[in-house]
Amino acid sequence: MKTKIRVTLLAFTIFVCLVPITQFAADKNAAGKGEGQVMQYLEQSRQAALKGDSSYAEKNIADDYTRTTAEGKELTKSDVVNGLKSGDVKYESIEPGDMKIRMYGDAAVATYTVKVKGTNKGQDMSGDYRLTRVFVKRNGKWQEVAFHQTRIS
Repeated sequence: MKTKIRVTLLAFTIFVCLVPITQFAADKNAAGKGEGQVMQYLEQSRQAALKGDSSYAEKNIADDYTRTTAEGKELTKSDVVNGLKSGDVKYESIEPGDMKIRMYGDAAVATYTVKVKGTNKGQDMSGDYRLTRVFVKRNGKWQEVAFHQTRIS
């Protein structure tokens, strides 16, 4: 009888311990999937910017998006889209590095450096920058909600 109780208790203990482990594994897989989706978003966004294609920004940037430039100027989604559409903003190259993506459920924060060659209204904006980009998953789709850049001296 004691052996049967011990075996039952042991089985119950193993079950109780395994449930959090399997949940942790599921959460980690979901985070990994989300991280990959954000990474894909960043690459597609980079490619669209290099081509001067505003349609990617129009479809994927949230309507309440805010961008803070290296000069401290605040831009809206419309400002970003119009800058690409008009040809005012032109990129020759965008080289990302030191990428880190942190997942927080339906939110993600990407931080990285970027070396840019390009112009804004004919003025050279080439240089090294540190970026922070914030994403929220809405209706199953990742949207960018904030972007902050700082020039690296």
